[in-house]
Amino acid sequence: MNRSMPLFDGLALSASALCLVHCLALPLLITALPAFSTVLDVPESFHRLMLLIAVPASLIAVLLGRRHHQSVSPALLATGGLCLLFWGAYGTATESGELLFSVAGGIALSWAHIRNWLLRHAKPRHFAQV
Repeated sequence: MNRSMPLFDGLALSASALCLVHCLALPLLITALPAFSTVLDVPESFHRLMLLIAVPASLIAVLLGRRHHQSVSPALLATGGLCLLFWGAYGTATESGELLFSVAGGIALSWAHIRNWLLRHAKPRHFAQV
């Protein structure tokens, strides 16, 4: 097994988790503690910057995984997740739309990397000779 596969799945999964924390926890924290919003200034380009990490790490992890386990399901999930993240970062004009697409994309991308990891570590099936 290629040793770089867990590295890229881990990096991509971490980036997805960080995006989800940013999208879900940060607004709640700022709402609960309004003074916190004066200290923390997250740039508007955060989602675009996260894509610079998520896209290459996801592509490498999914392609290496595909070569190992021959399943297309992680690639399809990752493609859908990345499309949703792109739509959240570039295609929507509202904050709620950005949040919705970013969260959905982060969840889909996280599931793609979990599925990729599970498939890589699944035991091969042996079929009885008839």
